[in-house]
Amino acid sequence: MPIVNAENTSAQLIFQQVIAVLKQHRLALEACEGEYKWSSGITAADLMAAPISMPAAGAQAIINALADAHAEYVNHSLGLPAVLPATGYRYGDSQATVIGPL
Repeated sequence: MPIVNAENTSAQLIFQQVIAVLKQHRLALEACEGEYKWSSGITAADLMAAPISMPAAGAQAIINALADAHAEYVNHSLGLPAVLPATGYRYGDSQATVIGPL
């Protein structure tokens, strides 16, 4: 919830809200890292095979999105990208393929 009414807020409320949002952000990065660790042990072919039988495009999209989420986690936690991307590379593009655009 954005802070929209400065008349009815205080420094304490602002800090509480910002802390809550930042904690959610960190938890989301940690959750993505956990999924990446799972995905690093499989291939798109594994996802396409029975019993999962995922379509090829979906399988590769998931692998790509989790790899980019991992790069964001590494950048956030270590301060450096896992691999230096090409200029203008947008990590969110692969994720948007899976979940839709912002």
